[in-house]
Amino acid sequence: MGNLAKLKEMLEKSQSNMSIGTLRERKLLQKRVYFLQVLGIELGYHYNWYVYGPYSPALTCDIYDLNLKMTVAPETVGSYNSNSHENTIINRFRKMFREYLENSDDSAYWFELLASLHYMINAGYIKSKTKKSAVEGLLALKGSRFSKDDAEKAWHFLEDNQLIST
Repeated sequence: MGNLAKLKEMLEKSQSNMSIGTLRERKLLQKRVYFLQVLGIELGYHYNWYVYGPYSPALTCDIYDLNLKMTVAPETVGSYNSNSHENTIINRFRKMFREYLENSDDSAYWFELLASLHYMINAGYIKSKTKKSAVEGLLALKGSRFSKDDAEKAWHFLEDNQLIST
């Protein structure tokens, strides 16, 4: 179990909804926490590959626990004050993902695509760290979910934001 107060603080500051009522909301939450950790926020969640890309079972447990506590006994969650390093990372996250934080209809799609591609590259699922290899690898695993054009856009997003090194 992670630090629920810290998780709550990071989600609130990163403009991430803690709602988990729909699959879309659960995917968004998983992928946003994934990227907060990629950027350097220490939350302690480990991810593995699942149907919708990187997934943390421990995060799922914690977010259900957090939602229950916030509903029944919010005082039991405690508080957490982010430090300046974490605030810098959160500001970078918000700037980087600003168009996807508005919970538009396609934000879950893009977060899933970006996180899936990033995870595949960094977990060694792809032969070489080239755009061609990454896009082909992603489409081989999840071709029915994403288009080639969108996968290439995701590659450029990750590269432009220095989330992959080529």
